[in-house]
Amino acid sequence: MTGIFRSIASQNSCAFSTTITLDKVTGDFNFGFNNSSFFKFKSGLIYDTSDRVVYSYIQNRQILISGNIESGLMNYWIDGIPMSFQESAPFYISGFNYSWDNSKVSPNYFINILGDAPDYLVAVNSPVLTGQKISGYIQNLSDIPQLSMRIFSGDVTDLTSNFISLYTGNINGQSSGAFSISGYINQGIFNIPLQFFTNFGTVTNNILVTVTGQQ
Repeated sequence: MTGIFRSIASQNSCAFSTTITLDKVTGDFNFGFNNSSFFKFKSGLIYDTSDRVVYSYIQNRQILISGNIESGLMNYWIDGIPMSFQESAPFYISGFNYSWDNSKVSPNYFINILGDAPDYLVAVNSPVLTGQKISGYIQNLSDIPQLSMRIFSGDVTDLTSNFISLYTGNINGQSSGAFSISGYINQGIFNIPLQFFTNFGTVTNNILVTVTGQQ
């Protein structure tokens, strides 16, 4: 099976819409949340997690599935038709996933997700000595540990410095990930633009660092 997972900042409330087109009705195709399957496409029929037939499809015809999830319950529509309300769903959503048998079906799919970006803080140690690396962290300010966010990579966008190290991975609520960037040989106050690539988009933060020649 081929699988694709679209990570998002974890939350207990979001809305989604996905379009799915299959070139054949043979072969299985699955769509779901948190690496589990919720909708199963098989032999022209769409099943839910209770193996109930909820809709049908034909080859090369686009299907639209939309819904909203809140606190472990989901309402969803297929092609604009209301299908189910108060359906059981994961309490915290951390991503959407597709999987299929690549030898039997070729899918075309797209998803839109509407949710909340997490509150976070970027901070650095300042002042620092000339030539000394600048240490900092990015903190997830959520009070709920399960509401995690994920850092993929980062850049110093004005090219005056660069990341020496950067934590990449999930950061749970009230946790942080450390980073360090190369130091400056000149003294002064520097406004350093940092860019982070995350599962809630690309975010830019400008940090002020004082570089001094004395301890």
